[in-house]
Amino acid sequence: MTDVLRFSTPDLEMLIWTNSIDRQQRTLTSALQKRRSGTTSINDTYPLKFKPAQTLQQLEILEAVPSDFKSEKLFSTIQSSVPIFFENTNYLIEINFQNSISDAKINHKNNRINSNFRFVKASSKRAAHLAGALNTGNDIGWFTLPLEYEQSGKLKKLSISIEVLPIKLDLQRDLPVMYQAIDNEFPLWRFSLLNPTEQAVSQSAQRGYFPILWLANFKRLREKFEHGLRVIIQAPHARLQTFAMHKRADRLKGRISSRLEERVQEDLRYGLTDKRYRVEQKRLSVDTPENRFIKSIVKATHRRLLSIETKLRNAHEKGELQDLSESFLNEIRTWREPLITAERQSFLKDVGDVAALQRESLVLQQKTGYNLIYSVWQELKFYLDAFDSQTTVSMKSIAEIYEVWCFLELRRILVEDLGFVEVYKKKAVLKLNNGIEHSLTDGFAGSFEFKRVADGLVARLAHEPSIRTNGVNLRSYLVEQRPDIVLQVEFPNSKKHLIWVFDAKYRLKNKSTQVAWSADEVDEDDLVPDDAINQMHRYRDSIIRLTKSEYLQSESKSRPVVGAFALYPGYFEQSQRQNPYQESISEIGIGAFALLPSAPNSGLQNAWLSDFLKEQLSPSAVSSPENSHSLLEEEIHTREPTRIPLHGMQQVLYPDLVLTAALGSDSDRANNYYESFAAGTARHYHIPVRTFGLVFQQHIIAELRFLAIMASHLEYCSIHHVWPIRRVQKMKRCDIPFEKTGKISDSDELYYVFTLGFPLTLPSAISNTPSNSFRASLKLTTLELIEGATTMSELKTVYPEALA
Repeated sequence: MTDVLRFSTPDLEMLIWTNSIDRQQRTLTSALQKRRSGTTSINDTYPLKFKPAQTLQQLEILEAVPSDFKSEKLFSTIQSSVPIFFENTNYLIEINFQNSISDAKINHKNNRINSNFRFVKASSKRAAHLAGALNTGNDIGWFTLPLEYEQSGKLKKLSISIEVLPIKLDLQRDLPVMYQAIDNEFPLWRFSLLNPTEQAVSQSAQRGYFPILWLANFKRLREKFEHGLRVIIQAPHARLQTFAMHKRADRLKGRISSRLEERVQEDLRYGLTDKRYRVEQKRLSVDTPENRFIKSIVKATHRRLLSIETKLRNAHEKGELQDLSESFLNEIRTWREPLITAERQSFLKDVGDVAALQRESLVLQQKTGYNLIYSVWQELKFYLDAFDSQTTVSMKSIAEIYEVWCFLELRRILVEDLGFVEVYKKKAVLKLNNGIEHSLTDGFAGSFEFKRVADGLVARLAHEPSIRTNGVNLRSYLVEQRPDIVLQVEFPNSKKHLIWVFDAKYRLKNKSTQVAWSADEVDEDDLVPDDAINQMHRYRDSIIRLTKSEYLQSESKSRPVVGAFALYPGYFEQSQRQNPYQESISEIGIGAFALLPSAPNSGLQNAWLSDFLKEQLSPSAVSSPENSHSLLEEEIHTREPTRIPLHGMQQVLYPDLVLTAALGSDSDRANNYYESFAAGTARHYHIPVRTFGLVFQQHIIAELRFLAIMASHLEYCSIHHVWPIRRVQKMKRCDIPFEKTGKISDSDELYYVFTLGFPLTLPSAISNTPSNSFRASLKLTTLELIEGATTMSELKTVYPEALA
C-alpha cells in the first residue's frame, strides 16, 4: 500500500492510501505525451483545495514533503506536481481527530459516498476516527469530501476537493470536444444530479430553465446573495415621496398655499366646517421600485428552491433517487432560511408586489447590497450563458459520454467522409426526469437515416436498439440483445439489408489481471479487453433476420450482421500505423477500432474507422451510378468475413454462377479436343489462375457452378452448351495430362482444371461471341441471365471486378 496524501491540522489528521498507482501515473503520462505531440515532459499541476482554508502542521504527498511547504501556514490550495487521484481506483481514507469529538460524518449529496464511512468514538486505546473507502468509478472531475464534526458542542465543517483524472483521455482537450458534439444534438443531457464528481461548465447556447444547472449556479452565488440581503435589511433604500391626504380645516397644520387658504376662508364664511381639503406631504418611504424588485427576486428564488426540494423529496420517497442523501436536502432547506427571514422583514411587508423596472436604476447598480442582489439576479436569469470556470456541476459518467460521442462520430463520418445526406432524424425525447435532470426516453439516443445520391444507397444509424426475443424482422432467441450502435445498409434494387454492429467500450486491456506490469508496458499498443471482443462474437451470432418467403408462405432465417467491432479510447498515429486488429477484421469481420477526438483538422484518431467504412460502403470501381450499388453488394459478399459457411456447407451469392470462355485457336492442339466441346462430350476445361483477380479468386472459383464454352475455332462462334462443374483442381500446367488439354506443355504456371458433367443445351444459341480475343470472351453471369440472352452484347454480367 502507498500513502497518497497525509496532512494534519490543529483538529485532525487525514491519511489517504491505496495500492500502487505507478501504473496509472505511467499510463497517464504516456497518454498525455502522445496526445500532446510527443511532449517529453508534462508540466501540469494537480491542486487539492480546502474550504475553509486550513492551518497545515504536516503535509506529505506520496510519502514526501513538498519542497515549498511551510508548517503552520494557512492553505486554501496545495499543489501536487504528480497526479495522485484516478478513475476506477480504490482509495482508503482515515481521519484521526486530535481532540475530543462526539460525532463526525461525511455529508455528500450521494448517499453511497456517505455510507462508505464509519465513525468510531474515542476509547482508551485510540482517539476518535472516521474511516472509509472511495472509488468514483468512471466519474471524473472534482470530487469534494464534505466533512462535518462536532467538537465541544460546536459544529465544524471542512471540505477537501480533489481532481479525479482519467488515464485514457486528455481531460483538458478530449472532453470539451465530446461535450460540444453531444450538446449540439442532445443539449443538457450530459448533466447529472447525483454523480459524485463535478466539472467546470462552459458557455452554452441552450436557453430556458434547467434545475440542475440553476441549482449549481445558485450554490456558487448563494453567499454573495445572502450578504446582499443582510445589508439591505439593515439599511433599506428609502426615497422622499409625495403623499396626498384629505383633512378638515381644523386639522390643517403648517404652511398651506394661498389658494387653499382662500378656499378654506370662503367655506368657513358659509358654515361648511366638515368639508375636507386635499393636501400633499413628503416623507421617506421604502416602497420604491428597487425594493419591489428585491422583494420579487427573493420570492421567486424561494419558490424555485422550494420547488426543487419538494421534487427531490418526492422522488426520494418514491425510490427513484435512492442515492440522494438527506444531508443534501437539508442543505437546500438551509439555503431557503435567509430568504424566509427576508420575506418576514417589516420593511418588505410595506413594499408593493410590482416587479417590473421601467428604467435602469443606479441604486441597483451601485448601492451597497442592492448591487450584489442585482448582479446575482442577472447571473441566475441568464445562468446558461453566464457559466464560467467557477461553476461546477455533476456530469454523467465518462463511459456514457464516450458511448454517445462514438455514435455521433459515426454519424459525422457517414456525412462528411462517405457522402451520405441525412434525410431523416428521430431524436430521442429528452424528458426532465423527476423534474430535475434530463434522460433519454427508454435509454435511446435516437436514430438517423441517410441516403447517398450517387448510388441510392440507404443507411440507418441507431443507438441502443433492442433486438428482442419476439422481434418481427430482427430477433434474438432466448436473450434480448442491445448493442450500442447499429449501422444498417439497404441496397436499392435487391432491398437486401446488411448490418454492422459497434459497441463503445471505455476500457483498455492491461496485463494486471494476467501478469505483473512491466516497466515499459505503457509503450505497448492500446488494446481492447478480451471480453469486449467476445461480446462482438455474441452480437454477430445472436442477431437473426426473419424473412417471409413470398412463394412458400414461411419464414427463413439468416444472419444479417457482417461485422461487429468494439470502439475504445486507444491512441495511435493512425495515418502511420496499421490497426492491430486489421487481420481479424479482414478475415472474420470481428475486431476493434481505436477512436478518440482528433486535434482540429488532423483526422488522425478516426482514420481507421473512416477508411474501413469507405472500403465497406464504396465500390472500388464504378462503371456507372446505376450499377454502383450492385457492384458494392457483390464486393461485400465476396469478402472473407461474409464467406465463412457452416462446416460442410458453402455460402454463395449467386447459386447459378456461369463463366463464359472461349477455347481459343491453337494449331498444336488435338482436333478431338475441339470436337468434344462442339459435340457436348467434353469433360475437362482448364484456364490460368491469373484470369481471376487475387481478391476474388478463392470465392469466385468456389461459387462457380457452370461453364459456357464457345467454340471459337469454328466458323460459327457461338454458345450452344452450358456445362455443370463437378470439381475444380489447381495444378501446374505441366502436370495436366494430355487427354484433358489436347496439348503437352512444360510450363509451371498454375491453372484451374474443371471436371465437367453432362451439358445443358440452350434453347437458342448465343451468337456474336468474340472470336479474336480470349480475354474478351470471359464473362461472369448467371444461368437465369444466359437463358434470356441471344447475343453476347445482351448478356448481363455480375462480379465485373473478379476477372483480372
